[in-house]
Amino acid sequence: MCEVFSCLVPQNVVSFDVGYQNLSYIDITSNYNINKWNVISILDSPTFDVVHIAQKVQLLFDSDIPICNFDTTSYIVEKQHFRFGSGNSVLNSALISGMIEALIVSNIIRINDCTYSVQPKKVGSLFGLTDSPVNDKNIITNSLISELSSNITSTPKSKRKSKYSTKKNLSILLATQILYDFHNHEKVQESLPTSFSDFYQTLNKYSLNRPNLQLHYLNKYKDYFDSKTYKHLLNLYQNHSPSITESHRLNPHTKYLNWIEFLESNKKKDDLSDCFLQAIAFINWQTQISHTLSLLSDPESFIMSFKNITSKIKPLLIK
Repeated sequence: MCEVFSCLVPQNVVSFDVGYQNLSYIDITSNYNINKWNVISILDSPTFDVVHIAQKVQLLFDSDIPICNFDTTSYIVEKQHFRFGSGNSVLNSALISGMIEALIVSNIIRINDCTYSVQPKKVGSLFGLTDSPVNDKNIITNSLISELSSNITSTPKSKRKSKYSTKKNLSILLATQILYDFHNHEKVQESLPTSFSDFYQTLNKYSLNRPNLQLHYLNKYKDYFDSKTYKHLLNLYQNHSPSITESHRLNPHTKYLNWIEFLESNKKKDDLSDCFLQAIAFINWQTQISHTLSLLSDPESFIMSFKNITSKIKPLLIK
């Protein structure tokens, strides 16, 4: 029965982060082998010429997007938004990106119905990147990312980082860390800290190299970290090295080293990271769906899995 549901996890995923100047895409297997990863410019300048845009998108599929086995490949496209925040106006760039999204989807669905439009917020929620009201999490995120982002970005740090730039830097850090995890043949979920003490220890290790990072004020957020599942961010501080050439974790002959070098040397790290995280999120979702359905079809396995989960969360409920 498990084999039946395993078909829900595609062998390949092609993920698009839409933009008319910076369109990134990645072709990755469900085993996290990257076949192709790139960022290109669809248009040299903004235009509403539909024929011109359609020709450029068609050229993308003719020359750049790899030809895949459509029976085993799923395509996911970032869903565009025409309004941002509380504003009522629609930006020209949003309209053009929306046109490109529609043209990408229309090109794919002619030959493959395994096409999905993905909300960026759903991807962000998996990795702790969603916007939320000002709270403890945002305070900590802004403080820590302003320190860590300098490791892999070439632009100087500003005293006040916007939510957008903070989120961009965090997505780059997440993508880099996940590639490190893949190099070590570890599942991302298995390498995440599970408590505030884990978080504090990893920060202490990091602060040895960055003495200006203040840690004492985090103690008052202990209950927050113990009760929330905001763990992807915490994992960044354990093994992240300022330079891949200084990292003892990497073998210079591994395939993931090449992709880490590619990401860190590219000017469009944020766009590349977004399409990568979107692909990882989709594989995760489909894997969880497949696993859940297989458990439901086998009552004994379901009960055993449920007991394992409850045994892990019981200590948190007692507090």
